Amino acid sequence: MTKNFNLYQSRKGAVHISLGNSDTILTYNQLIALQIDVYSLPDFDYESFQKHYKLNEYAEMGETV
Repeated sequence: MTKNFNLYQSRKGAVHISLGNSDTILTYNQLIALQIDVYSLPDFDYESFQKHYKLNEYAEMGETV
């Protein structure tokens, strides 16, 4: 049995994965581990992505993102 899933970005910047009736927000670490190219998401908005995942805070702490 094959199931299809959908990846999308919410208005608040989070990346979601949906399968059937389930919808889950992916963490930044999950996006990296799954090698998801967020730039290929329809209507991707980097600014809202950056705000949701607090990428500026990581950069301030000296972590690589």
